[in-house]
Amino acid sequence: MSETIAGPAGALELFLDGDEARTSAVAVLSHPHPQFGGSARDAVLGAAVDALRARQALCVRFNFRGVGRSEGRFDDGIGEREDLLAVVAHVRARFGPKPLLLVGYSFGAVMAWQAAREARANALFMIAPPLARMTLSEDDSPDCPVHLVAGALDDFAPEAALRGVHAVHIPYQT
Repeated sequence: MSETIAGPAGALELFLDGDEARTSAVAVLSHPHPQFGGSARDAVLGAAVDALRARQALCVRFNFRGVGRSEGRFDDGIGEREDLLAVVAHVRARFGPKPLLLVGYSFGAVMAWQAAREARANALFMIAPPLARMTLSEDDSPDCPVHLVAGALDDFAPEAALRGVHAVHIPYQT
């Protein structure tokens, strides 16, 4: 079941997974590119939810603007970053000072990178960030631990680019 909250371009659709009373952290999960079928119901995000719930994290998946019941239109990553920050603000108000994990897959990983510093995330998990197609700005470098995960043969998240990001941008070694 989903619910909606107010977002910068209209309603944003959220999905909560986990036990609010027994949570150790809250994870906000961002989906792949909206113009290529990405949504909060993505199977990779579902696997991430399973792993996080096994560690007592409450998971909040959401649809970027224009996807599912979320209102608005695709905004080339600018508005989508704002959508993510609106969800983070809602999570902080609703669940209090629990540690915040940002988890993004593909396009969602880039949005999470861009929002992590302002969101005051405790950790960032980037699943297959599409570094062959999108860049990560050094100005947006998170000030929290960053974890990168990708397949060895992923053409969109090539190993050399991941190693470069890790060496240049990430302040913590994992």
